[in-house]
Amino acid sequence: MLLRNMIEKGQILGEILDVAPGTCLFEPGEPNKGFYFLTEGVANFTPPGGPEQEVRPGKLIGLPDLMHEQYHYRVYFTQPAKVIFISKEA
Repeated sequence: MLLRNMIEKGQILGEILDVAPGTCLFEPGEPNKGFYFLTEGVANFTPPGGPEQEVRPGKLIGLPDLMHEQYHYRVYFTQPAKVIFISKEA
């Protein structure tokens, strides 16, 4: 995906965050401030009406909700991880 390649090459800048186990990035109804690129660890997410799923490194988190004012699903971590946060403005 073009967006993923641009992040990996540093063409789109973001804030690198260390994520502790038990951290929830966002839940349904929270204001959408941007999206995340998972670089290390595993995230769990629960889509509306669907079963919980895993997200592995190299994936974008929150992108489907980027054009909305609020997030529509929950993303949390059960192990240490690293993500790059990219604001909507970027």
